[in-house]
Amino acid sequence: ATGNAGGATPNGRDRKGTLDASTWVHFYWIYHSAGALLRGVASPDPPTTGPNLPTGFESWSYAGAVRRSATLASPLVGTHIVASMAYYPARQNALTGGTSTSEATVDLSSLVPPNATATVIQMDQEATVSGGNGSATANLRYITGLNFAQTRITAVASSAFGADTQTVLIPNLSQRVFYILSSVAGLTHNLDLDVLGYELPNGGK
Repeated sequence: ATGNAGGATPNGRDRKGTLDASTWVHFYWIYHSAGALLRGVASPDPPTTGPNLPTGFESWSYAGAVRRSATLASPLVGTHIVASMAYYPARQNALTGGTSTSEATVDLSSLVPPNATATVIQMDQEATVSGGNGSATANLRYITGLNFAQTRITAVASSAFGADTQTVLIPNLSQRVFYILSSVAGLTHNLDLDVLGYELPNGGK
C-alpha cells in the first residue's frame, strides 16, 4: 500500500482525503475472498476502528503503524516492520543531555504510536568526575515513581570519565517515559534516550 491513491482503493488510502502530516498511518492487509485477492490499505484509524474497505473486500488484518512526516517529499518516516516489531533504520532521539535529578517526563508521541505495546529505547549515560572516584545511576520509568530499568557508571580520577549504554524494551503507556538521575558530589553526568523501534499489537509474536 503506497497511500497515494485515495477513495478506499486497494493498495492505496481507505478514503479520499489525504493523510494528515505529522500523524500515525495505520497499514492493513485486506482480503477479497471471491477474487482471492490480498491487498493493502492505509488508514488514519487504528485497529480499534479498522479501515474503510474497498468494494468487494470483506476482511482485514492489522500490519502496523508508521509515522507520516511533515515533509511532502518524504511523507513516511523510514520504518521496517518484522512480525510484531517495528524498527527505525536510524535511532530517533528523544532526549539529549538530560540532567534532571527529579523525575522528568520525556514525550515519545512523535516516535511511538499510541497503540504500541512497548518501546525499544537505548539509554546512553556519561559522567565526569572532578576528583576521586564517583558513581552515578540513571533510572527509566513508564509509571511515575516506579523504576523499570537502570544504568550505573563509575568515573575514576585517573580517567575522569565513565560511560554506559543499555537497550531496554519498556511497556508503552501514554507515549511517554520518565527518567531521574542520581550521583555523588563532585560528579556530573547526563543521559541520552534514543528510540530504536516499537512493538505492535498485530499478533506477529
